[in-house]
Amino acid sequence: MLQLELEPEWLTRQNSSPEEVFRLLDAVGYVAWIFDQATGEFREADIYWRGDLAPGARISGPAVIAEDETSTVVSPGFDASIDRFGYIELIRNEA
Repeated sequence: MLQLELEPEWLTRQNSSPEEVFRLLDAVGYVAWIFDQATGEFREADIYWRGDLAPGARISGPAVIAEDETSTVVSPGFDASIDRFGYIELIRNEA
């Protein structure tokens, strides 16, 4: 299970949008940590803002794709691809 808090209390008190929070955390180099069941260890994961991902974009896990109402976790061993409709497709890597 992954719990990722992208809205520190001091930011939400200022009525910041989720995207504004993301932009600030991105500017300071904030990363998420994802548990890798294969190794039993936590791994550093980049965070991407979904609105920045154009069709054809491909992201290798571990990663988190954040947006206003939810986040998508791209586990180690998976890639995320943005299709022509803007949907996120998770693809298992062949190992």
